[in-house]
Amino acid sequence: MVRPKLQSGPLVRTRKMERHYVSHRGVRGDHCDFCHFSLKSSQTRREYDHFWLVENIFPYALWDGCRVTEHLLLSPKRHIESLSELTPQESTEYVQIISGMEDEGYAVYARPANSAAKSVPHQHSHFIRIDNKKIKTLYYNYLPHVLWFK
Repeated sequence: MVRPKLQSGPLVRTRKMERHYVSHRGVRGDHCDFCHFSLKSSQTRREYDHFWLVENIFPYALWDGCRVTEHLLLSPKRHIESLSELTPQESTEYVQIISGMEDEGYAVYARPANSAAKSVPHQHSHFIRIDNKKIKTLYYNYLPHVLWFK
């Protein structure tokens, strides 16, 4: 039996988390979840002048073939769809934040505004920390949902 090679591409959520995510997206309607962060939110980690750093409530389980240990999102306070819409002040703060997060061991990832995989139109960047141990075996039911890995 030939085992399928692990995709070293970006993401995989657990099956349970993907169901939860799809369910949440279905009830969202015209409401933008990313426009309503505050210091009172249990998701909020840090507030910056122009951004919120928050926990992703639908974290990825795998990234680049390793387990994800932490998944945060950086969201502009104002509603924009692309990084190209950042003001010079926002751009400066953005680069400072991602530089600091990278120094702390996070991978940085952001989808373009026209990406078919982007599920939230509000621009946001992912900060993903992994355990740096490559997964040896994965079992898939339907891609990209992981049923079990070891």
